[in-house]
Amino acid sequence: MIIERLKTMKPRTMLMIAALLALAVVGSLLYRSGLLGSAQLSALLVGLGCWAIPAYMGIFAVGQVINIPAMVFIVLAPLVFGVTQGFMIAYVGALVSASITFCMVRRMRGESGDDGSQSMKWAWMQRVLDGAQKRPVLSVALLRSVMGLSPVLNYALALSPLRARDHMLGTALGMLPFAATITFFGSRI
Repeated sequence: MIIERLKTMKPRTMLMIAALLALAVVGSLLYRSGLLGSAQLSALLVGLGCWAIPAYMGIFAVGQVINIPAMVFIVLAPLVFGVTQGFMIAYVGALVSASITFCMVRRMRGESGDDGSQSMKWAWMQRVLDGAQKRPVLSVALLRSVMGLSPVLNYALALSPLRARDHMLGTALGMLPFAATITFFGSRI
């Protein structure tokens, strides 16, 4: 099935998938080696002055694409920007990051001809996604409040028949308690 799908993909799509996989491997290796962690990102952001917030947003979005855990960025925000401002910046960064990932996967899905009808590995997640057709915003909010910006969830939502508007509203609602909790406890480190 996978080999048949690869045969029908455009070369540009295959190149994009290969590049994303390579970035994910590099990002994961850098994070696990300690070369790219909270301390390094914090030092980088503090040195940027007024460009710290736009840089944080960009690094957060790219970090999600290359599979650096979102928790790193959400915990980092209150440490660099203070608790209140850090929460707001982490929350907006999470929304931007989720939207970029959603759009990128949707673009690849559209080119590959996938209709998003695949089943999920976890039955409970499949049930929630099935319910997304009746209550899409509530379903996404529930998933986000439990799983946050999990890469599995990001891709599953993008591959589902969910509308982008419903994804964004559900993400905004679900990430609010998630980001608040992580920011609060992250600031206590």
